Amino acid sequence: MVKSGAKPRPLAAITAFAAFIVVVYAVFMISLFTSLPPLHTSKTPDKFAKFAVARALFEAEEEKKKSSFPVSINDDTFEEINHPAAALKGESLTMSVPKFWDPPEYQNVGGVRNFLGEHGDRLMTKSEALSIGSTVKLDDDTELETIFVAISSYRDDECPNTVQSIFSRAKYPQRIRVAVVDQVDEGDVECSKPRVPCEEDPTHALCLYPDQIDFFVMDATLAVGPVFARHIGHRMYRGEYYAMQCDAHVLFINNWDEDIIGQWHDAKNEMA
Repeated sequence: MVKSGAKPRPLAAITAFAAFIVVVYAVFMISLFTSLPPLHTSKTPDKFAKFAVARALFEAEEEKKKSSFPVSINDDTFEEINHPAAALKGESLTMSVPKFWDPPEYQNVGGVRNFLGEHGDRLMTKSEALSIGSTVKLDDDTELETIFVAISSYRDDECPNTVQSIFSRAKYPQRIRVAVVDQVDEGDVECSKPRVPCEEDPTHALCLYPDQIDFFVMDATLAVGPVFARHIGHRMYRGEYYAMQCDAHVLFINNWDEDIIGQWHDAKNEMA
């Protein structure tokens, strides 16, 4: 019903106004999306095509080159980085630290981090993840996945006992590689030194598995909390199949290596 004195609005005017709103909205959305930067702007089309071809050839190989084991940080070159505390203070202090693991067989695909998810631009695929990781063979030719254990220690005299526990209580100590970031002051017990010298007790893990243990020793005055020490520890990773980290005052249970991998498989979730 139309009120007295009011004039009904023509339907054509209402329709025209609605069409005008739709056009304005469409123009706005088009201008918005065309102004957004394209995905992966860090790569030029030529470079992207080059990596795509290299990746296809790499994935077509019937056998991937598995990393050798053990690989020591002493076999690699180091690089200079700015100490985080000095950077916050506006001062200049550099440290020589191990480079991140980047094996030569992945250089044609832009490096291992480009191969595994393009530097975090995407999630790595299961096939990509399974192509990484060293193994060791038992006497019966059974292959075991290797385990990397990173330890950040701050003036901790229990660190040698932790290393001993890792190896002595593993079912397969030959599959394990330990990397210790040892932050010590003068007079501290160094993690690389067993309480009893190897000449007197050659059964200590530090004496039995020297090729499977790496140490990065730094002055305790340069310590800035556990995060930076663990960052250096992650730099010491060298292609092991599994990776974990622990404190420098930990005692492991018997057969911990088989048990923890078994629990991971039982979870039926590779992200667990």
